[in-house]
Amino acid sequence: MKITIYTEVGKNIGYGHLDRALTIQKYFSHIGWNVEILLRDYDNLYTNKLPTKIIPIKNLNILKKFSLLYKTNTVIFDTSHKFIVNNKAYLQDLQELINILRNRNIKTIVFDGINRFDSIHKNIETKANYIIVPYPIIGFNYKLSKANKFLYGLEYFIYSPYILDLCKETPTKKHYITISFGGGNVKEDNRRIFNVLYKTQAFKVFKDYKFIFINNDIDNFQNKVPNVEILPMLKKNEFLKILHNSLIAFTSIGSTKYEALALNIPVIVYSKNNLMKKFHKFLENKYRLWYVGKNEEYKIVNLLQKNINQPKLTINNNIDCRGIYRLKKIIEEDIS
Repeated sequence: MKITIYTEVGKNIGYGHLDRALTIQKYFSHIGWNVEILLRDYDNLYTNKLPTKIIPIKNLNILKKFSLLYKTNTVIFDTSHKFIVNNKAYLQDLQELINILRNRNIKTIVFDGINRFDSIHKNIETKANYIIVPYPIIGFNYKLSKANKFLYGLEYFIYSPYILDLCKETPTKKHYITISFGGGNVKEDNRRIFNVLYKTQAFKVFKDYKFIFINNDIDNFQNKVPNVEILPMLKKNEFLKILHNSLIAFTSIGSTKYEALALNIPVIVYSKNNLMKKFHKFLENKYRLWYVGKNEEYKIVNLLQKNINQPKLTINNNIDCRGIYRLKKIIEEDIS
């Protein structure tokens, strides 16, 4: 089986799309499939650090002339939706490319967003075989067409199979408060959170806890606060192990919150993107998750005080982590 994944990464995009592609590549390669990733790296952050099975691509239009793309069984598109839905030329290129592949009987799968500002198929229609929206849906309407099959829900979210292994283990709960931001203004978000925690005396109130900041794009605060540890970007399994042993996680609007919830770790989501507020308020009613928006930083310490070390922290969020196996089944299906 030959699989090709087109995805994107950049400072304003985050690492989540590439992370999902790498997870898919690792699992399918393990079962003997040939998987290549075509990566558009907007800021040249990863181009020189990539495995040989990743091919750098300068723009989407080039793919229409990329002969290797037409020698694959399935093409998966996982793009940064919110940065392309207002780019008519990009959408046109994507629509044309997907339709070319479909006309050549190459299966196409598109991971899509949930809102008009981040959903491809609320702005265009394609002939993609499957449109996967791997998030909880709260009444959003899509441009449905007979050419597509839409699959909705968190059960299609792609988790590392390692999460399933961790879920079988009893975590060694350590006094970790794990803070991980990706994409956007990583350095600014980390500094802002640090300053909030510092000014509200949170580091002193929780002096017996270790605040772990995970990112290599952050100023060194360790000289200022003894119970802060700064780690570089970790390998996936190393990060998930730390997350599994944490008491609570602090992150932005990306994929880390789903990984934490799958591991039954409560999450504080911090974002200045008000467009995502409604969605995260919906998640608050279903999971151990709290949303902190712009000018709401004052809530953070109170949330920590109310929820850290509470018996409810062992609650089972009942999140199905088998999205990667569902994707395998979809790829293996014979679609005429």
